[in-house]
Amino acid sequence: MEGKKTKKVNKVSAKKKKQIISSVFMVLFIAAYIYFTNEAEKENAQQSADTGNIISINADPSGAEGITYESFAYTDVPEYTGNKAVEINGNIPFFTYEELQSAKERVYFEDYGAFDNLGRCTAACACLGRETMPASGEKRGDISSIHPSGWHQRKYDCVYDNTIMTRSHLIAWMLSAENDNEKNLISGTRYMNSDCMTEYEKKVQSFLYDYAPMHVLYRVTPVYSGNELVARGVLMEAKSVEDNGLLLQYCVYIHNVQPGIKLNYSNGYSDYTGIFFDIASSSVVTDDIDLDAYKIEMDTHTCHNVDCRMSGDAIIFAGDTSMVSKWTELGYKTCSCLENEIYANAA
Repeated sequence: MEGKKTKKVNKVSAKKKKQIISSVFMVLFIAAYIYFTNEAEKENAQQSADTGNIISINADPSGAEGITYESFAYTDVPEYTGNKAVEINGNIPFFTYEELQSAKERVYFEDYGAFDNLGRCTAACACLGRETMPASGEKRGDISSIHPSGWHQRKYDCVYDNTIMTRSHLIAWMLSAENDNEKNLISGTRYMNSDCMTEYEKKVQSFLYDYAPMHVLYRVTPVYSGNELVARGVLMEAKSVEDNGLLLQYCVYIHNVQPGIKLNYSNGYSDYTGIFFDIASSSVVTDDIDLDAYKIEMDTHTCHNVDCRMSGDAIIFAGDTSMVSKWTELGYKTCSCLENEIYANAA
């Protein structure tokens, strides 16, 4: 009887040993990852010190403490051709080893750069966590009193909600609970702000909800050309802090553009061009009704035949109606005028 008990104890003991060994290997793996990541960041920091910044973005170096302006060469960024974002530096943010260490020590913070000599916003940097996010039930306040550099509003039928300009938060309200902080608001197109930046802001928001109490080092830098008052775009950087970017990191440039509209970056004025970029195929299209085309009613998210009389204000895209399937995948509806043509193309 005692022999059976001994065997059972030995089996339990062996199981515990396996669990302990697995746990030790997991701890060693994580420790090794953090160690080698830190060493690589130290090496990168030393290389930066040896070679200097890649480029200095137009920004006031007297900005808020903790904000650096080490970044990329704007001249190397490809022109906008329909892509929502351009990955920069292999999608790896430019945070230095020292900045990451500082973030770990400060735990959470928000730093907003000083205006430059033209009254333009500079970079905003924060270590974000659940501590910086809006409280449950908190609603965003009114920001209409803020007029960022280059602010000039104009309405177009081809723009969702008609207005082209938005007061674009560098660090989104959903992440910082910052409302009318004028050092955090730039003149940004509705497309850049609502369609493009929001996608990357939500990545950080989801991470902070899913992995609380972890934090994200986050920086958004408006990029200007010369003395222009409106930014050509923004550089967005994010990196999860406690795991040195293992679960989240990105580095993307987003163009401050509005399809169908030409923006004067010197003063914020704009004009309708009729030239759009089909987000499904990234091909340039125009409002030339003689083209083989279909049209999209943006306010109702509905696809129509180019000759449909039931549509309201709509944008015309080049391409046959087989392209409509690309839009339906994005959640757009189809008008009854397309049913026969879609069926024919599918056949």
